[in-house]
Amino acid sequence: MTSADALPPPGRVVRVARAARQHDGAEMVEARFVAGQSPSLAARRLLLLMVVAAAEAGFADRRHRLAKGDIRQGHKGNERVGPLLEEVSAIRLEIQGASSRGQAALIRAGLFAEVVEETAAGDGAWVEYRFTEPARRLFLASGAYAVLNRAAVMALGSKYALRLYELGCLYAGRRNPTLSSPLPDLRALLGVPAGVYRDWTDLRRNVLDQARRELDAPAPTCG
Repeated sequence: MTSADALPPPGRVVRVARAARQHDGAEMVEARFVAGQSPSLAARRLLLLMVVAAAEAGFADRRHRLAKGDIRQGHKGNERVGPLLEEVSAIRLEIQGASSRGQAALIRAGLFAEVVEETAAGDGAWVEYRFTEPARRLFLASGAYAVLNRAAVMALGSKYALRLYELGCLYAGRRNPTLSSPLPDLRALLGVPAGVYRDWTDLRRNVLDQARRELDAPAPTCG
């Protein structure tokens, strides 16, 4: 299975990303959700907003911040902010890497060293967060997160379209922008729940094709 099957066809999302990022020699670092995790659209959207904000600071090892008004995602009150932060804080990723003695290894890591929520009401209250060292290495090495478009992140209406947009920004501009993956690994990469869309036909029809249609009309851009 290749990116021709799994990812949106070359279009504006790819062209803009290629113009923004020409670093074929950069290290390709790819992460997937740990088995059993399928974060909601709101959680994935918040995570990418947090990553975009940290990217603007070069993923420095410090607390970054977002206003609660930005996190609410269209809701009037802040009552959903706490549960949403709980969901995002629980996201764990699997990353191909190396052990302390240089052996190939699978690294399982949480994303946040801390998440701090101000308890004051109103839009001006902050949420502060610090990424773990494995997460910072992932974001810095991948190169994709610095060119994610905040407006596109907020506009996409399904969690799988949002994930494919993220992957499109990751692979666009590579000399060989192809994703080859066994079906179980692709499911983990997309965060498909366990026991759902088990075969390729169901996964393509219910996840990839629907997400592809959303990305094509109109195609979001990176950068």
